[in-house]
Amino acid sequence: MSLRIRESVADLVAKGLHESEAFTVASLRLGTPDKLSKEFCKVNGNYVWKGRIQWILFGFVGGKALASIIDGIGTNAGAGTAFFGFSGTSAGLVDIAATLVCWTIVFLWLWQSGRRAQTVAINGVVSNGWLILAIALWGFGLSLSIVGSMSMNYAINLMLTSKVSGEFPKFLYWQRFGGLAINVCVVATCVAIIVVLRRSRVEETETIA
Repeated sequence: MSLRIRESVADLVAKGLHESEAFTVASLRLGTPDKLSKEFCKVNGNYVWKGRIQWILFGFVGGKALASIIDGIGTNAGAGTAFFGFSGTSAGLVDIAATLVCWTIVFLWLWQSGRRAQTVAINGVVSNGWLILAIALWGFGLSLSIVGSMSMNYAINLMLTSKVSGEFPKFLYWQRFGGLAINVCVVATCVAIIVVLRRSRVEETETIA
């Protein structure tokens, strides 16, 4: 397929067309973008999936970074409010408000960026099946989080009201720093995989070309 496009482009350039125009015409001669992408996936499936996995991991790392920043802004806003002598309710509401404002800005920016995008999506529409699966997984994860939070609060109350109250700081230490270490390792692993896949795709691109 790539050979046919190159031959067609060379022929059109020889007839006086600009290279970009020649490439567009040659591509349209082979078929619609959707049809071309399907054929490319059949021949170069490994290359395509490496790219998809790379972008999934990039989105995951970017999402974790963004969520951490917004969580930090909200927490610091709430803590600052409490520091100046406001009530716990006021501090909590400020935390929530700051978090909501940050996420609203992010979503508005994504929406505007999506509307301004001039690129043509090829097989880029998320199917209803994947959407339903994502919502179901979100609901399942939310349920687990609620149950986990309730169980955690109960365990903390037991530690604070029993003879082993001295164990609470140890528990909190391992929970916080252990979770931090795991998150750092997960992000580092994702970045390493992205780098490896990118190098592999560069080599495959040279082979395909």
